[in-house]
Amino acid sequence: MTSDNEGIATEPDFSEFADWHVEEEEKEKWPKGWGNRPLTEKQEAIVGQNVKLLKDRDAWRAKTDAFEGELSKIEDEKARKQKRAEYSIHFDREKFPSGLLDLENYHFPCSVSFYGAAFGDGDVAFSEATFGDGYVSFFRTKFGDGDVSFSGATFGDGYVWFSGVKFRDTTTSFLDVVVKGNFLSSYNTYPSNAHFSRMSVGGTADFSHNTFHQVPDFTDSKIERPPDVSGMEVLAFKRKWIWPWWKADQDEGAKFRKLKAMALAANDHEKDGEFFAYEMLAKRGYEAGSTGPIALFINWLYFTFSNFGQSYKRPFSFLILSLLTGWVGYGLWIGTSLANADRWWFAFGYSFRNFMPLFGSLFRFAPKPSDHESWFDKTFHELAHSGFNVDWLTYVGIFQNFIGLIFLFLLLLGLRNKFRLK
Repeated sequence: MTSDNEGIATEPDFSEFADWHVEEEEKEKWPKGWGNRPLTEKQEAIVGQNVKLLKDRDAWRAKTDAFEGELSKIEDEKARKQKRAEYSIHFDREKFPSGLLDLENYHFPCSVSFYGAAFGDGDVAFSEATFGDGYVSFFRTKFGDGDVSFSGATFGDGYVWFSGVKFRDTTTSFLDVVVKGNFLSSYNTYPSNAHFSRMSVGGTADFSHNTFHQVPDFTDSKIERPPDVSGMEVLAFKRKWIWPWWKADQDEGAKFRKLKAMALAANDHEKDGEFFAYEMLAKRGYEAGSTGPIALFINWLYFTFSNFGQSYKRPFSFLILSLLTGWVGYGLWIGTSLANADRWWFAFGYSFRNFMPLFGSLFRFAPKPSDHESWFDKTFHELAHSGFNVDWLTYVGIFQNFIGLIFLFLLLLGLRNKFRLK
């Protein structure tokens, strides 16, 4: 005999998950944004129940499996997705105790919020965890001493927020993370290693205004849309000067090449140039063209005088320094061969004509009356008749002119790179 109830679909029952329901949340707004509004008593109670459940792996699996079981009773995929969006699990402002927090392979079936939560000292492992469609918020979360790992975690459609997070001096890993939606990680400071290698993001990715004390690893990451890297700071090579034969501690050129490619994809020319300069420093002593004393010295010259073509202020400063150095040097060299006032004016004029090739040409081809001899030419002849070796003075002027040509080229290169002139 056939049962009268056989073949009749069972209606889903979500009464067990009332504390996760968005409508319940709307009655008492949960904190959002940068405010510091405390939780209500009811919200604290909900967070306490969720935390207790989270710490019991078997109980967590049973409840999340039950939630997925009720969702599976909804045959229409769109309706099932809409129903899932009605729920979120809150751990807001929770202060987790020190010690290992092992959430490896956990499943979070709907939106989840760790807004303003604080983790104690010890490793925090979300490795291989799966997050359902919806938002995932670690906004303004604090992590203690201990490694933080999301390696291999999977996030569904929606937004994943890791903004305003405070990490201690520990390793942070997003290796092999898959984000089907959008990933926002901005205004964070990473004091130690940060790994994003082989990360996949299907939507938008925002890494703007992050500060990395060490070079972040984005190698082999796949980000469908150009990521935002504006305001990103990498402090690993934030040094003004280096020794001519200094070598990088380890080869991190590939990491900077990836950062440069990310900036290029986003048409962020400022960061593109900055990461190129860091790449040139990172490969010193490791990659072809940057090994050996001569290559290192040339690399150092390029860095010192123009920050690898990214600065127009440095070559301009050295041009002015060449002018002033020539002025003082020529004046001291001429000595008593000219009257005191004449020699310093002549020394300045001679240095001014030679510190930049363009200026010498302007004086040479500027219109003047026929048979007119300028004060400078008269003084030059007077210097020659005094017995001073003007040939050597000419050779030094040519050398200054040649150095000025190099600085002029670097100045124009810096202006082009800074303002993307064609």
